[in-house]
Amino acid sequence: MNAIDAAIANPTAAARNSGLPVVGYLANTSPVEMIRAAGAFAQQVNGSPSDDTADALALMEDFTDGWILSVFQQLLDGRLDHLDALIVPRSSESMLQLYYQIQDFIRLNPSRKLPQPILFDILHTPYPATAKYNMGRMVAMRDRMAMLTGMAVTDDALSAAIVEANAVRNCLAKQNTRRIAGEIAASTMWQLTRASTLIAPDDFLAACTDVPSMAAPDGPRLLLTGSPHDTEAFHRLVESLGGAITGDDHMAGDWWFLDPVSAGDPMQALVDKYHLHAPSPRSFPHEVCDARLMAAARRSRARAVIFFTDARDDVLGFDYPTQRDLLAEHGLPVLFMPGQDYREPERAAQQAQVIEFMSSLGVGEIVA
Repeated sequence: MNAIDAAIANPTAAARNSGLPVVGYLANTSPVEMIRAAGAFAQQVNGSPSDDTADALALMEDFTDGWILSVFQQLLDGRLDHLDALIVPRSSESMLQLYYQIQDFIRLNPSRKLPQPILFDILHTPYPATAKYNMGRMVAMRDRMAMLTGMAVTDDALSAAIVEANAVRNCLAKQNTRRIAGEIAASTMWQLTRASTLIAPDDFLAACTDVPSMAAPDGPRLLLTGSPHDTEAFHRLVESLGGAITGDDHMAGDWWFLDPVSAGDPMQALVDKYHLHAPSPRSFPHEVCDARLMAAARRSRARAVIFFTDARDDVLGFDYPTQRDLLAEHGLPVLFMPGQDYREPERAAQQAQVIEFMSSLGVGEIVA
């Protein structure tokens, strides 16, 4: 089993075996460079649709995002006890509420030791005052990481961590170019992206450069946007029908490797990256999100777009009418798939919708 397959099969193995302090983090808006510069192992924490989240639901609102419930469940049942801390960025209301819920649980259950939650209060409005505020939060994160590991976070360490993280982003970008060219499948690209958040950069780079070509689907080129995907199941469904997802415009997709951290002062470069160039559901203004979507359509050379949103989504669905019309102006039809259940998606219904949509694109008979 290679490093990529091993990471997908056992997401916590590399962190547990690293011999380093382990800092978990949520989403693409947590500064992994800062974690590594402090001498810790950075492990992304994702949700799992297969989780029974009864314990989490007993403590959180029933309209909470499915992946947030899953993360909280993993904390409650001990699957994340190997973490020394968990960074929660303030990049969505659900993530912020998770942070508060962890704090409340620790306060009410002092004998139960959970990873210490750390709020990264990053904001995404494009204003000078926001940039100044975010610099203060980045300094606070640097100090918190140094306190956690006992290692001072120097500019040299930060610069080295930035170079390392950019190398990972560049390798992913090269593999994505192969995905667009039809040399690897979208499900393979999902696995590469996920593995890059679970194993050490050197181990990932060694495995990322050795991905064999395969017969990727040659059907209609599709851009997938909307909610993030914590498994590659939907990608495989589309592939089984002959479709080719050549772009993933969501938090678990292409956003990971776009916009490497710039050169120069490392603290300022990190603030610039996570303020303006690490997209989140709370990005503002909406014109920025619209431009990002159109850039993704061009980059992926998409012929059509699938707009996929979870049942508990309270943000992305509002963007759909405007973005549908914008895509239509450029001749890109859209399949809108709202209200998708995180834990128990109706795959048969999804398959029927995708078959009908791809058939409308004139690709001939589609065999289910």
